[in-house]
Amino acid sequence: MKLRNWLLIAAVALATPASAQMERRDPHIGYAYPAGGQQGSTVEVLIGGQAIGGASLVHVTGEGVHAASVQFVKPLSNDQLKELRVYVTGLIKARQGTQAGKPRAKGTPEEDEEVTPDVPTLLQHPLLKRLPDMSLPELEHWATQFLNTYRRQLNPQLIEMAVVELVIDADAEPGDRELRIAGRQGVSNPLRFQVGTLPEVREHEPNDQTVFDKTPLELPAVLNGQIMPGDVDRFRFHAKADTPLLLRAQARSLMPYLADAVPGWFEAALTLYDATGKEVAFADHYRFEPDPVLTFKAPKDGEYEIEV
Repeated sequence: MKLRNWLLIAAVALATPASAQMERRDPHIGYAYPAGGQQGSTVEVLIGGQAIGGASLVHVTGEGVHAASVQFVKPLSNDQLKELRVYVTGLIKARQGTQAGKPRAKGTPEEDEEVTPDVPTLLQHPLLKRLPDMSLPELEHWATQFLNTYRRQLNPQLIEMAVVELVIDADAEPGDRELRIAGRQGVSNPLRFQVGTLPEVREHEPNDQTVFDKTPLELPAVLNGQIMPGDVDRFRFHAKADTPLLLRAQARSLMPYLADAVPGWFEAALTLYDATGKEVAFADHYRFEPDPVLTFKAPKDGEYEIEV
């Protein structure tokens, strides 16, 4: 059977806190998000690891992938977190007031709280730069998942970050590559980085069962997401009747082992729902492979939701 439309879901897991001692200080990278990019595109990749301070070089095997820039990102201090909390609280109040039809007057305490001298500098951080443009649900989710858990999520294995701008040539050969980052203390371990041919989309949290962008995606496509502890991600797409669909997750193939507080193997599951919320297909593996592959033929035209 020829599969004409397909969807590839690339999931990157972020580990939770660990009690492991940081005895070794060799450069080590734990994740790269997104873990790939389309031919002919420029991709901003966030890399998390340890001992990568002062990172200045990134190497991707094969031809056609070049690092245009490398920026090392320091962890946020307690004072920065306090300033950030004030700023985000002001943003949320402003969004709530606008939704209620009550725009804030100039000079209110909430507005004054938003304008903190160090906030513009903080917003250069790759995890923070989208804050001013976030919707109310995004801000509330971000405040819960980031501000309230930042210190608890600081796994020593992932505490340092670097932002890398990768340029992928239009004629770069598609397939798996190895990505390494080099800093003052040497060259890191390799991570898998994939050059693809399909358009790529990044998730926007929150996108769980109750709140997510319900604008249907155009297929075929690659969905890039990060799975947090207890996280569920959903995406909506449109399918035509009797058109075969192939939905494939790449989870353990990108990040096999999670060395967090509860070490274990990364196991993803895919569930497909129709427009009424009825489960119509499920997969948690494929033959002898742990990453799931789900095949489905829509009985009628309509919108469907895939859950990771």
